[in-house]
Amino acid sequence: MFETVKTLTEGGPNKASEVLLFTIYQEGFVFLKVGYASAMTVIFLAILVSLMFLQYRVMDRKVHYA
Repeated sequence: MFETVKTLTEGGPNKASEVLLFTIYQEGFVFLKVGYASAMTVIFLAILVSLMFLQYRVMDRKVHYA
């Protein structure tokens, strides 16, 4: 999704088509707020990992081998 937003709209009018990864890119490379972009990335990865483990636990319960 990042490359579509970057190529076509640059975030669109009034940030209508801006996504999280594009925001991280802008903060880190355009506005040179590398620490802020890194913090956003760490929080994003923590949310992804927790959702991954939650999905793993839910999907593991539905498998029955017999």
